[in-house]
Amino acid sequence: MTSAKSGGEGDDIRSMQCGGSCHSDPALNATSAATISIEQPSSNWAGLLTTVTVNITDFPESETRIVGVFLLINDQGAKDTPQYDGWTIVADPNGGVVNYIETRVANGEDSISVTWTLKAPNSAGSYDLLASIQHGGSGNSASIHGNSLPISFEILEPPEDLPRLASDFIPPSTRSLNQATIITLQTEDVTDYIVEMRVPGAQSVILEVVDGSFTIPSAINPGSIEWRATLSGVGPDQQTPWFTLIAVEEGWQADRLELYLQSFALMFLLLGLVLVSNRKQGAEKIDLVGTLGLPESNTNQQPILPLQATENPTVGVIPVVSTVPQVPSEGLPEGWTMEQWQHFGEQYLQGGFR
Repeated sequence: MTSAKSGGEGDDIRSMQCGGSCHSDPALNATSAATISIEQPSSNWAGLLTTVTVNITDFPESETRIVGVFLLINDQGAKDTPQYDGWTIVADPNGGVVNYIETRVANGEDSISVTWTLKAPNSAGSYDLLASIQHGGSGNSASIHGNSLPISFEILEPPEDLPRLASDFIPPSTRSLNQATIITLQTEDVTDYIVEMRVPGAQSVILEVVDGSFTIPSAINPGSIEWRATLSGVGPDQQTPWFTLIAVEEGWQADRLELYLQSFALMFLLLGLVLVSNRKQGAEKIDLVGTLGLPESNTNQQPILPLQATENPTVGVIPVVSTVPQVPSEGLPEGWTMEQWQHFGEQYLQGGFR
């Protein structure tokens, strides 16, 4: 993923022929030198859980060390994802439910193994699966890819008395740190259980099972453990695949509804603050007008009429500070009108008309 995105595309449901979004132009792709193979359990039953492990060895030099892995049903680049053949992805290697994942090959390592948990198609028959990878190179501008050989799955109808996990049982794929995980098995035709747990590559240990429930101890660091169950009943004993449980650090997570509710709450809070601020500014403005006797600037307010003497001023009209001199106690000069006093009263008081 060099001329593709150096940080990867992210896990998703993807067809191998995703063109420029995953690789560069498909015509520019180079072939990977890595070896890719698929492993499957010895028996697979219609409608029941199974696992598929993709092994990648001889991983070549890469600037990012990121490799994208596809789980597919053909190499035709169309209708090639597992659901087209009736498979259901229960858990991918990163704890999601997609057919394309990205992982990092550690420095100094040249191989990785990744496992999908699948629910087999409901109809018995022969089904093919294959794996494809894509990655960047060292100073190579092209995206590098490679395919495994297809592997054929013979899916059988389960006997009526076969001890098995219920068809609606979904094993958990992720958990939080510092929390023990209680798993309750949902089964059919089962009378006894044996549950094993292991760290990948290590010796397994037996867990106590009470009424179909068992506890996996808490993890203090991110990582994964594997568990499987041996189921006993009237029919032949059955052993489930190894299921992976990934311990992850809790980040800030919320579903879309929670995000929408939080966004609306924040919007209303900000709107409330704006309204309160505007009201406060308006109150301060009115106080200033009342104190200084200044007219308030408001495009919706009726224009202020010239001052007129009236015994009953209209309620709600903002008073204007008068500059008319005080009328003498003996009244207006003989023959004067109030309008004359407004204009010439100051000169009269100063003796200009005497």
